Amino acid sequence: MPVAGARLTEQEFFSWAAERIANFKLPRRAFLVEELPRNASMKVIKGELRARLPTLMT
Repeated sequence: MPVAGARLTEQEFFSWAAERIANFKLPRRAFLVEELPRNASMKVIKGELRARLPTLMT
């Protein structure tokens, strides 16, 4: 659950995940975004996420 004003860094995420997930299951990369794109049914719009990927990788 996000907390107002709190920011999560990529390093904090990987540290948290390493404590809970086996090494072979850890993601190689993570892209942290403020908000996921959602449609009227509140489902994540995966196509829009894929379209954002090139800008997230820079």
